[in-house]
Amino acid sequence: IMTDLHDRKKAILHAVVRLYSDTGVAVSSTLVAKYLGKTVSSATVRASLKSLEDQGMLCKLHTSAGRIPTDSGFRAFVNQIVASDALPQLVGNRGIDLELSCAVQNQAVAKSLATLLCKLTDGVGIILGPTWDGVRAIRLDLHYREGNRILMVLVLENALIRTAILPRLDSYSPEVLDEAARILSERINGLTINEIRNGALAAIDPGISSGSSCASELASVSDELFTDFEYGDIELSGFSELLEEPELANPDSLKDLVRFLESPASIRDAVRRLSPGATEDGVSVWIGDENPVQELKQFSIVSAPYELGGRRGALAVLGVKRMQYHKIINGMRVLVRSLERLN
Repeated sequence: IMTDLHDRKKAILHAVVRLYSDTGVAVSSTLVAKYLGKTVSSATVRASLKSLEDQGMLCKLHTSAGRIPTDSGFRAFVNQIVASDALPQLVGNRGIDLELSCAVQNQAVAKSLATLLCKLTDGVGIILGPTWDGVRAIRLDLHYREGNRILMVLVLENALIRTAILPRLDSYSPEVLDEAARILSERINGLTINEIRNGALAAIDPGISSGSSCASELASVSDELFTDFEYGDIELSGFSELLEEPELANPDSLKDLVRFLESPASIRDAVRRLSPGATEDGVSVWIGDENPVQELKQFSIVSAPYELGGRRGALAVLGVKRMQYHKIINGMRVLVRSLERLN
């Protein structure tokens, strides 16, 4: 009997979460009973809703209202669908495979992933592009730019390029700048980004020539070119759709969201700090107060790591707490499997 009651309460919680996710409106016992059909009586639904409220899974916004899930209720729901067969079986998608294959060839992986993730999940797709740490450098070019600045162009294997604008520290001639580029290129050629970042440019003797003096000076301010390589570019897709959710009518929630999305450092930090997920394929789900990032307490994030060509990256979907978790988790799994087939 206890097992039946437990299963019944799980079904009722499942119904409340699904109905609230679809409508954004507090759910009544009448609506739950209708959703479940004739399998559960109205009296049983009312008693179970009260019990779930006492357990902290549901709450009422005011006395006469229906109930909405709490963070704990959403968490129980997510754990339930992940542990059960509620998620559909994954099938290959040749269209996604083809689009990703083209994106890899055109070095547009992150942008394509963000667009696909948004389509598959109806959430804000956040992509941390593949890591650069293990990519080897070929050469470093230097070019003068307007405003007394120098453009540094780091050319990497696989046609990858990284650029940075540095202040022009001295009045070096173009010939001296060319010599400095040669010296820097000789130092980094064949080294990985990680090796360069760990001191490959630290010991250039500035006293040998004007070129070495220039190279030493530029190396001392070139951190921007070799840091922040843990992930590649950040790509976002679907932000405008999220703004249409009624939860974003709250100005505080909107400010928190904009503050988070405007900071690449915050995005990288949040996705990196997602602990390994409970699912076999590493999908993680953070709901409301589970988020360590203060700006995301009113939102949920679903994330998963991926690997492409030996380089690591991360997928994430940001949305309101009543997001369609089953659809998002499945969409993320479909995308991760497509990426696996490219390796």
